[in-house]
Amino acid sequence: MGFLTPTEREFFAQFTSVKGLGIRKGLRALNLPIRDIAAAVENGDEKLLMTLPGIGRRMAQQTIAELRGKLHTFALGAEPARAATPFKAWQVEALEVLVAWGEKRNEAMELIELAAQKHPDVQTAEELVPLVYRLKQGAEV
Repeated sequence: MGFLTPTEREFFAQFTSVKGLGIRKGLRALNLPIRDIAAAVENGDEKLLMTLPGIGRRMAQQTIAELRGKLHTFALGAEPARAATPFKAWQVEALEVLVAWGEKRNEAMELIELAAQKHPDVQTAEELVPLVYRLKQGAEV
């Protein structure tokens, strides 16, 4: 793997040491800055970890259980709370449905945020998923 710094390589080695989190899954999961992932582990932020590609609830729990207390040096400088709006449980459920149906996680997250802005009255994943597809197809403006 090509990492820019030895620190990134060290983080990746620790991150992929979690049982069930191999190199491939670890690489896919690195779509946030390392300090944010490390801070999520240190803070026990299961929801943030679940937004990473290939990381579900069990893997997030496993990662926190195995790595909490070991990544604090990587988390230095990270903000205590994520800048983006945190997803509610039903939005996370809709995200997982969309990803299971083949949508890219980042695109699905953006569409969910857009749908939530345009339709603040929607409160369930069952209502949200069709809205996301309408937004994606341009059927709803």
